[in-house]
Amino acid sequence: MPRTLRLLLPLLLLAAGCASRNQVVAEWKDPSYAARSGQKVVVMAVAENEISGRIWESEMSKQLAARGFRVVAGSSLLGTTGTRPDSAAVAQKVADAGGDLVVVTRLIAVDKETTYVPGQTYVTPGTYWNGYYGLFTHAYTALETPGYVEQNTVVRLETSVFDVPTGKLVWGGVSESFNPGSTASLAQNVAEKIVHRLERSGLIPASG
Repeated sequence: MPRTLRLLLPLLLLAAGCASRNQVVAEWKDPSYAARSGQKVVVMAVAENEISGRIWESEMSKQLAARGFRVVAGSSLLGTTGTRPDSAAVAQKVADAGGDLVVVTRLIAVDKETTYVPGQTYVTPGTYWNGYYGLFTHAYTALETPGYVEQNTVVRLETSVFDVPTGKLVWGGVSESFNPGSTASLAQNVAEKIVHRLERSGLIPASG
């Protein structure tokens, strides 16, 4: 293996370990609920930061609108009063808007996790030009990479879907995002994952 690649390999492994990734780690669905097309969905974000909440609402709304839903952002119903409305007021506004489903996302935690990744030994083809008989001892080269400490920022979000007429929870899921680059990229990646799970579970009709 070229010397330059040997030097770069540990850095490449470290970069791969710290890369952003998103996954849904838990979900539940009401088995009695059936998907219906053309529904009106109210998208809400429970967030201390109003801008972050609106970014999430915008991204989830875009994902659902692309699948034929009529979408209403929760912030357009609740406004920006600076105080949290009570549950009865929220339910009334959603009902007045003609919502069929409500999708609510809230932040559960932002954690720092430190993990030690042990070193590894790789066997790679060597370079040898002095006759075939030398290949028995020089055909492969062992390459060792040192262990390293990996620190990740883990953002956990909970998304719940409620049926407005009955008020019942029909789907719930928890997502984990490692090292999100920004609020916008986090919202886009997680919204895509959530909507894909909603399609796969049959909660919403699959896109064409």
